[in-house]
Amino acid sequence: MSIPSPQDLLSFIESHPAPVSMREIAQMFHLKNRGRTLVRDTLKDLEAEGKIVRKGKMYYVPERAPATDALLASVVRVDEDGVWVKPDHPHKEGQEFWLTERKNALKVGDKALIKPMRDERAALLRALPQGDSRTALGLFERVGEGGLFISLQKKDRMDYVVAPKDRLTAEDGDFVEAVTERQGNRRAIARITKVFGPLERGRISPSDLAIEQYTIPHAFSQSALADANKAKPLSIKGREDLRHIPLITIDDEDARDFDDAVWASPDTDPKNPGGWSLLVAIADVAAYVAKGSALDKTAYERGNSVYFPDKVVPMLPEALSNDLCSLRPNEDRACLAVFVTINKDGKLIARRFVRGLMRSAARTTYRQVQDAVDGNPGFFTPVFVQNILKPLYAAYHVLKQAREKRGALELNLPEQKAVFNEEGELAEMRLRPRFDSHRLIEEFMVLANVAAASTLDDAKLLCLYRIHDRPTEEKLEALRDFLKNSPLELSKGQGISPKIFNRLIERAAGSPMERAVNELILRTQAQAEYNPENIGHFGLGLARYAHFTSPIRRYADLLVHRALLEVIKHPDRQPFDYSLEDFQETGQHLSVTERRAAQAERETLERYQALYMADRVGETFEGYVSGVTDFALFISLKEGGISGILPLRDLPSDYYSLDAKNHRVVGRRTKRVFALGDQLKVRLHEAVPLKGALSFMLASTKMSDFRRSRPVNSQEKSAAPDRTAPLKRAKHVKKVKKGGDSSDLSRTSQKKNRPSPKVK
Repeated sequence: MSIPSPQDLLSFIESHPAPVSMREIAQMFHLKNRGRTLVRDTLKDLEAEGKIVRKGKMYYVPERAPATDALLASVVRVDEDGVWVKPDHPHKEGQEFWLTERKNALKVGDKALIKPMRDERAALLRALPQGDSRTALGLFERVGEGGLFISLQKKDRMDYVVAPKDRLTAEDGDFVEAVTERQGNRRAIARITKVFGPLERGRISPSDLAIEQYTIPHAFSQSALADANKAKPLSIKGREDLRHIPLITIDDEDARDFDDAVWASPDTDPKNPGGWSLLVAIADVAAYVAKGSALDKTAYERGNSVYFPDKVVPMLPEALSNDLCSLRPNEDRACLAVFVTINKDGKLIARRFVRGLMRSAARTTYRQVQDAVDGNPGFFTPVFVQNILKPLYAAYHVLKQAREKRGALELNLPEQKAVFNEEGELAEMRLRPRFDSHRLIEEFMVLANVAAASTLDDAKLLCLYRIHDRPTEEKLEALRDFLKNSPLELSKGQGISPKIFNRLIERAAGSPMERAVNELILRTQAQAEYNPENIGHFGLGLARYAHFTSPIRRYADLLVHRALLEVIKHPDRQPFDYSLEDFQETGQHLSVTERRAAQAERETLERYQALYMADRVGETFEGYVSGVTDFALFISLKEGGISGILPLRDLPSDYYSLDAKNHRVVGRRTKRVFALGDQLKVRLHEAVPLKGALSFMLASTKMSDFRRSRPVNSQEKSAAPDRTAPLKRAKHVKKVKKGGDSSDLSRTSQKKNRPSPKVK
């Protein structure tokens, strides 16, 4: 390998009409790690001499300074939050941006000219639709010698005709990939390009659909599996013996990997009255995953584990994630642990990281622990409750008071859970219970994460921080507009902090606006991300924060472990030879894989809820408006966290226009208003498990069955809605049975020609 001279680099950069990245330079000169480091130093010298300019990760000569920050990007997904794009240029490789101006004409595969802004937002400069030819995943329905293709995408309500010559080997009910096309007024057509197999029991589940749809890596390479399978339990050599400390794990009933264990005891130091000593032990994943190994490469590619209702796509093979790196009870396990001391006010006053060997005293669940502390010990002995559980709760209450004092954001948005029976069939959709035992673990983990970030910051070592920016003024203004006609208020001159949001949440508690206020405050927040440049964590109210506690399932935590081993100078540590640019690239990559996982998990839950509701078409439910767009009201039911849409075209006796500023739609003739937070009686009209879509209609047009979430102005009060208009478009629906049978993922109704939307 030859290292390019300064003149070689300058000539290469000058020869390009556009800025070049370090990756392009490395590819041109065949640079490896050491070579890249030397070239970066040369580039810094050229920059200092004024011969080149660096902007972000791009280099160019001064004469070719970009006239604009515009980037060409591809639309990668369109969801209820808007349009997400990924730049085609390496300047922002791997990063996604959310378009602040939503354009309904943009679809996945289209191009757009964008200008990146702060907080992962981008302004749309120009939409560049790429025609109507695009690749999609979906279901094939056999009709004669050809058939129909039904896309997975909720927004794509078209049936695409598949000619006999274009169906490959697809049979009725097969899950397929297809290229779809629609030109002008011609029929929509599709050409099958890949056949995955039938949607039948045990073959393809909603989770499998998401894995294919989002191209989530799920098969480990033979070399990665070989590395994991040859791993052995580690001895006490070079480690601090923690086996005498009764650490316990607290997890969900169905958890399979246990990567954190906790312990607490009153501090015996007379100088710290009322203080507590805590120990948080985390599986020592870095001992098994060497930098640059096959395991390391596959963990980096995945970025994180993906948790579906019925399965997990792990970041690491099960030989590690469910065995050697899982803190099983009564088994010796290698760990990276932190001893933390807090005072009576919950302030962290001392911390010490050690590489240790531990032995979990018990594998417990959130419910078991909460029941025991509430007076129902179950199989826990009185000694266990008194000596292990109660000290944990006492320390937690001190941390809780500190959290309340600093004002961490406290949203009340219960999570949905799919429940399966012993045969693996879907039995119920319910909201997850939330106990103090959940909050206990959260506070212990936050404390350990703060200790990790503070230790690396004090050591002036690279750290991949978990950062969360303040909300943008644009989003705050949208929240103010929503609240201005309600008893709640967010003054424009008021300083913004999580405490301000918490007061709004507290005042809305128990009112029809409660859920809407929580959801809108969540939408107001910036998206958390990984970045080596620390700006603090707004939502938690913390100046220094990094993920340390889950290296089994998050690659970011593994990097933090490697950095901590450098700080404590452990003799078996690997060289910590990362650069700032390495961490910047990794942070962007992990932020993308995290969002990919969240989207896949959310859509899988939606498919399961549509599957669960498929045999309840025609039933009436109590619900509320949880979102408002120019084409539909988003409806959330009070039962089980179920949600779907009510198309505006199905609202009776009027054309409805979107008033985005006030999060509502208004009837043009009747002036009737449907706004965020309004409570309605709705009837389930259609369930499409393949798309994860539920469609509702109003069950009644009587004003007595309609509750406003907030006061209305005089113009709204005077509007007299048409209470006699019948509900439109009754639809024949084929019911399907509930359960985990993937064959029920097809449509539950016979589609008819749909009228055009009434909103312009």
